[in-house]
Amino acid sequence: MISNNGLSLCRVFWTAGVVLLVGCSSACRDEEPVRQEPATVESPELPSGDDVGSGEPETPPEARAVPEPKDPLHYGFELLTTEQEHAGWVQVREFFNAGDKAGVRADYEGSNRVILVTSNVRRMELDLGSLPRNPLKSMAIRLDGQGIELSSKHGSVVEFERSAAGKWSLAK
Repeated sequence: MISNNGLSLCRVFWTAGVVLLVGCSSACRDEEPVRQEPATVESPELPSGDDVGSGEPETPPEARAVPEPKDPLHYGFELLTTEQEHAGWVQVREFFNAGDKAGVRADYEGSNRVILVTSNVRRMELDLGSLPRNPLKSMAIRLDGQGIELSSKHGSVVEFERSAAGKWSLAK
């Protein structure tokens, strides 16, 4: 059995807990929200005097170049056009649908093994000579899930073409 002193003590703790909870929730509602500074946006470069009035629409900056890959052996990129400049050992030469973006994810796995995943790419070129591979051994390529083996006679730069059915082959 609990004594009157025990019940009084429980009521004091219960009351203190309620006051603490109510005070905390009202204090939390009254706090100012954390404000974040807006991200700074760099204004695009203005054309030089020679470019003004040329009659051609200016190409947006994101359509001009793809950033340099941080890891040249494992990287991905998207292109708006085939004219877009991009560094790396994979170059897109033709899209299936010219109005849509094209994308590539390229990974050199070592031991002369390459894995590529593409979207909207019809034709592309690989510069295998820029990879740290053994040029005397064959190259195993997995291109959108399709296995392709290249012998050392194919050289360091090869071009692939994808059929409408989705099968990749060496371009002629």
